[in-house]
Amino acid sequence: MLGNPLVADLSYQKNNSDFLINIKRRGAITPVSVSANDSNIIILLQQKDNKDYPEFSQLSPEKDSAVFPAEQKISLRVALASSLQQATVAFQGKLVNFTTTTLENPSATSQKPYLYQISFQKKLNKNETYRVSAIITDSQNRAAAIAWEFASQLPPQRGVLGPDRFKYLGWWGQINYNGTRVRKEPSTKSEMLGELATMNRVKVLDEVAGEEVEGNNHWYQIDGGQYAGAYVFSKYITPLPQPEPPKDFMVPKEVKENEYWIDVNTKKEIFTLFQYNKPVFVTYVSTGRAGSETVTSTNGVFHIYYKLVKKRMRDNPPNFEHGYDIPDVPWTMFYHDSYAIHGTFWHDRFGTRQSAGCTNMTQGDAKYVFSKTLPQLPEDRNQIKAKKENEGTVVYNHE
Repeated sequence: MLGNPLVADLSYQKNNSDFLINIKRRGAITPVSVSANDSNIIILLQQKDNKDYPEFSQLSPEKDSAVFPAEQKISLRVALASSLQQATVAFQGKLVNFTTTTLENPSATSQKPYLYQISFQKKLNKNETYRVSAIITDSQNRAAAIAWEFASQLPPQRGVLGPDRFKYLGWWGQINYNGTRVRKEPSTKSEMLGELATMNRVKVLDEVAGEEVEGNNHWYQIDGGQYAGAYVFSKYITPLPQPEPPKDFMVPKEVKENEYWIDVNTKKEIFTLFQYNKPVFVTYVSTGRAGSETVTSTNGVFHIYYKLVKKRMRDNPPNFEHGYDIPDVPWTMFYHDSYAIHGTFWHDRFGTRQSAGCTNMTQGDAKYVFSKTLPQLPEDRNQIKAKKENEGTVVYNHE
């Protein structure tokens, strides 16, 4: 349901025989219908013809963007078919005071002649994600809602890339322009698969010659979460400082000569695959957010005990924003209870804490690690469990 364009957030809880669902809406707020079929409950959010409902535009900061940590103006515009009756705005889940400015609307149609800007000021701290939501009602009692997130962070320093930049399957870069278009092929005429924002990080798999744009034909093929294998024009990716393997480490006593083992630094968000005492692969990952931290190896190492090519994941962590139900999570490697290392197709914020406790990797990185770790999966199977006499690859998590 979280993929539904009318749903901003969803949570649920069960209390004895009561089952409470909390849905935060966006878009036109039209009537909701609920029906039951055996043990299934169907909630229908009607989209209908929304041309007369409030319409939002010019979010600032933009959705999924990053801004400098300082005093910032936060605003949005709304076009209405009739005059504004009421507005409610929340920042980080708390109501805020705001100013409303009436604007001239040179492109107004007969349906949306009224244009307003709503804004307020907030001091933003470094390396935090912020959420804004608003509900707007016009004089005809037509209402619509919106919710979006953005981050505050210092701009990335430009990394220095050498001839060995592809030694770990590629190099890391940050999107430097909001609304960067992702293409199926290295051409502006190719199918657009989506857009990336300035808080997104991707891994460059290859540097290719494509369509010439403004005298430049340099395109990047990327790995990541949402658009693995797609292309971005090189102008819109800035190299990041590349992840480095730990300099001081001890090979866990459980690891035998020439065996692979995994080191995850949850503070730096860096994943290293060792072959005994030699680092063979390093990359950025995303571990658990505050309140749903990734488990650390304070009392010994873990072992991968169950591997699946694809796995449906669902849970309702007590300190997470909402429950989740994600089908076909790729290259899943469980190592402790429900904690796993796996590929990710729903975000591109690697190098920052984003998960509900698992270790999120790009799709390509996860596939590579899956191929190197024990237990090895036969070609004719899509899952395998380790055996007590042949434990899986060692996983060592730490800050």
